[in-house]
Amino acid sequence: MQTQEVIFTVNKQDYRAANYYIHFLSRRPLLYVTAGTLAAFVIYKVLVDQGMLPFWEPSVYITGFAIFWILLQVTKLEMTVHRYAKSEKSILGKKSIFRYTDTRMTMKVPEIAFSSSGIFADYPCTFEIRRAFLVYTSGSELFLIPRRAFTKDKLEDFRNILIKAMGDRFSSPYNKNAPHIPTTAEIEAEKIKQERAEQEAAEKEAERLHKIAVREAKKEGRDLLAEEAKAAEEAAEKAAAVIGPDYKPHKNSIADRANLVNNRGKNAEKKR
Repeated sequence: MQTQEVIFTVNKQDYRAANYYIHFLSRRPLLYVTAGTLAAFVIYKVLVDQGMLPFWEPSVYITGFAIFWILLQVTKLEMTVHRYAKSEKSILGKKSIFRYTDTRMTMKVPEIAFSSSGIFADYPCTFEIRRAFLVYTSGSELFLIPRRAFTKDKLEDFRNILIKAMGDRFSSPYNKNAPHIPTTAEIEAEKIKQERAEQEAAEKEAERLHKIAVREAKKEGRDLLAEEAKAAEEAAEKAAAVIGPDYKPHKNSIADRANLVNNRGKNAEKKR
């Protein structure tokens, strides 16, 4: 695909819409609970006014707290938008040049000497909202590309590029059949889960190889467990000689672990 180029400016409404979306995306359960509380109170108040239910005083405080939470979130977001609009690094109102192919993209803002490029497949996730595309380049940094920057044909082509390059890491209300898009927290959790699985697999493999080594040593008439324990003790003695006579191995030190292994081996021998 030939390189495509679009030129645009991001306005305060674009930035506000993106911030509201990102902020409430991670707080969606709380937002639903708050909205449900307000709706329930309205229905409850109507029933109370009609004499169908008795008035329950705590409902006022619960609803008041829900309203306070919403106002607090809105205030925080509006302050963020205001601060960003006044900052030197703000791109609001500045010409942005966006170039892309079917695999990579480049963003430039000449007025603030900003330039960045990357491959779509390497990005963690992208969201399409009513006003813009939010292309995350890392867990906390993103590009905001207004939808109005594209012609109708280019808009559809760019969306298809993201679908093909990012798969279920692209979320769009205009792509109803797309699978669930993981949030940043879910992506990090999946990485941790994979790392733990790899670590457990490595430990099991090391344990399996050690058992084989113990059996092979036994065939040769050697006690590998005792040799390992002795080597650990010698290492501890050398360390004590360097550090001083008051040196004591820390709990779970190499010597402790070697002795534990040795004791387990002796116990196993006794059972046999």
